[in-house]
Amino acid sequence: MAKDFVPAAYVGAAPIVVAVKKDSPYRSFADLIKSSRADDGKAAVGTTAINSLPHLLIELANNRAEAKFNVIPFSSSPTAISAVLGGDVRAMADGYPSFVGMLTSGDMRVLATFSAERIPNNRSIPTVSETIPGLAPGQQHKVRVELLGPNGGSWGVASNAVTVGTPCPGGATYCVSVDGADAEGTAHGLGNGLVHSATNVDTQ
Repeated sequence: MAKDFVPAAYVGAAPIVVAVKKDSPYRSFADLIKSSRADDGKAAVGTTAINSLPHLLIELANNRAEAKFNVIPFSSSPTAISAVLGGDVRAMADGYPSFVGMLTSGDMRVLATFSAERIPNNRSIPTVSETIPGLAPGQQHKVRVELLGPNGGSWGVASNAVTVGTPCPGGATYCVSVDGADAEGTAHGLGNGLVHSATNVDTQ
């Protein structure tokens, strides 16, 4: 399946953070680590996949901070978030965008970010190095966010919103809008084979 899609456009990079539900007793990443030591491996923390960056960073905490987290991989971010809200896991590590909706609603809180500096649009969140000195000093642990599209065609970039059926710039098979509006690519010559390359993606 990986060969069916190719990177179409780079959107940005998102920091990895550790989040808990709003009524969690843990007020900091240090609190969460202390609880894992006390429970000796029973402190479950969700991640999105085995060997993913969030998973490896939690294992880094196990190694460098002598935490004893039990990493539970989930098939998707929404599934892991549901497990946090339901109390099945104590916390979750994932890219910051995965939690924006939960943070806006107040259902979750972020304890710390694995980025080298605080998140520009939410500076109340400390870095893990502030919480646990030396855990990840000066390192930028972020996930790369890209738009993926069908393999086998060419991609163009439009400076304005693209409407289905409108020719893409330069005769490209598919196109991506970079103005922050809805972006819809059309597969020319494929009849009704319309491909939505992105929806509500803000690349600013």
